[in-house]
Amino acid sequence: MNRPNTPPAARLLDLMLRQRVVIAAALAGLTALCWLYLFVAAADMRAMGVMAMPMPMEPKGAVDLILLLAMWWVMMAGMMLPGAAPMILTFATINRRRRARAQPYVPTALFAAGYLLAWGGFSVAATLAQWGLERLALLSPMDMTTTS
Repeated sequence: MNRPNTPPAARLLDLMLRQRVVIAAALAGLTALCWLYLFVAAADMRAMGVMAMPMPMEPKGAVDLILLLAMWWVMMAGMMLPGAAPMILTFATINRRRRARAQPYVPTALFAAGYLLAWGGFSVAATLAQWGLERLALLSPMDMTTTS
């Protein structure tokens, strides 16, 4: 809303609050999507476990490893984004002020992508560790299930 009688400082504050709400909503939405994916994946695994005979489910190929990596990366994002949200919002506020003063700035999406990339690196390590432990028969899907 561009109101002609509104002082520039009030318009800037209004814009900052609106942008902050949009960023917070995007982070909350992404977190919710991650958790929804994990709940659906867990339900699928539970349904397969009931219908199939217990057998080792070590990844058999590249597709299985990519799906395992996706699970780890989504799980990391779902758990870590809420904790990183205050820093991401602070970064957005600082860069919004830098942009208003015509100073160099970094888009908030690029900053958040750095977090996702770091969590992706951990996810690669966790995927390889899980795959290695399964191949050595030190970890099995049956060890990771709980009974209700």
